[in-house]
Amino acid sequence: HMGAGAGAGASTGASASISHDAADHNPWANLPSKNDATSTTTNANTKSEGMAISRATKHSSSSSPTAPPSPPKKQKIDELIKTPTLDSYTKPLLSSETKMVPLCIQKIKSSAGIKAMEEMERQRIFATLDSLLEILSWDSKSSHDHHNDANGDDNGHAHVHAHLHSTIDLLVRLSQMPQAKASERTFILMLIRLLVLKVKNGDILIRSMEAIRKNFITSSNMTAKNTNTALKAMAWCVLSNAIGSFSSTESATAARGVVHWDEYIDAAIGELSGENRVEIRQSAAAFLYNLMLYVNNKLCSSNVGASATEAVLGDSQVSDLHVMILCGVLEGLVEETDSTVLTRKLLTVGKIVRNANTDGNGHGNGHGNGGQELPKDGNASGSGLGINDIAASLVVDLGYVDAIKKSQSLEISRSNEVITKLTGEIVAIVSQSYSA
Repeated sequence: HMGAGAGAGASTGASASISHDAADHNPWANLPSKNDATSTTTNANTKSEGMAISRATKHSSSSSPTAPPSPPKKQKIDELIKTPTLDSYTKPLLSSETKMVPLCIQKIKSSAGIKAMEEMERQRIFATLDSLLEILSWDSKSSHDHHNDANGDDNGHAHVHAHLHSTIDLLVRLSQMPQAKASERTFILMLIRLLVLKVKNGDILIRSMEAIRKNFITSSNMTAKNTNTALKAMAWCVLSNAIGSFSSTESATAARGVVHWDEYIDAAIGELSGENRVEIRQSAAAFLYNLMLYVNNKLCSSNVGASATEAVLGDSQVSDLHVMILCGVLEGLVEETDSTVLTRKLLTVGKIVRNANTDGNGHGNGHGNGGQELPKDGNASGSGLGINDIAASLVVDLGYVDAIKKSQSLEISRSNEVITKLTGEIVAIVSQSYSA
């Protein structure tokens, strides 16, 4: 769980194991953030600031009276609001535990659907499954090695990723087999959630996400009360990992006009209800946080600009989907009984009202952040952070400030330093923006 020790954006990894017959338990619903980013804030250079003020005063006294001085810029208000805890969360929450891969492969091989296949097809699938450990071991070094193999630079690199993409497609098809049991589908999704972390092609990610959403999230068979908890939570793990991988994909505008993001958001908000099991709520909350992190990262990237995110949230500072997410995560905030879900809800709100999308004066503009981009490592320095005035005012106008304040006194919050700091920072943001 993302507990008191996660002030710098880190959370403990998922270390639980899963037995082959424990289909109703999902040890990876609590996604480890793997966020080792530290909080870096920029302090004002008081010396240079003082010199500037001195020069301005001298100039004013030596010249004839003119128009009165301009009022302080909104940027000054932004500089007064320090949000080190919120700013420290700069990386997506990912589920990357690999210890269960051998068991997953074993269970898939022995499934009824595989056994019913013809021998040649079954052996082909076995060979693909046996290559999974090698695929999952690929990193930047191994990709570089393949990239420079005997087949030539481009051919070697293309072969590696083509095999990765075909493996994902195969597993998606296996998950849709009518003979597959819920537990077998869960094991398949456990593998897919890891493979999407390796994908560098946005179109492949979208194709995988759409298949998972249609079959395991918005399908009429998955909305019934008898939904298998582990399967539903693992499906959200796949989607959360996929949206978390978008920031590193080569296809920057792949989502444009293809993905119905409102269906994802609406489904995720529906999962946050206290009636759902905590594993599902945790995974859905992680998806919403990763989505907002992706949007902010794209908006502040000079290489991508607003075009990649217009398809997600539209060309506006606060779109209908922004409002959906804000209201969805804040509704029922004080009824939340799990500290991990509450933390992720607060992080999502924080990434909307305090974003990296500014025009240089601390105002969100929906078109990047005035030419300033985040460092390549993704860590916020504070220079590109600003207040989304409309979103912050919306939180106040809808009466959610009291709910945010009350969440500090919940039983699950009293010993959680991260929740305490996040609520304080969010209240400071919306209060300053509203009073301004």
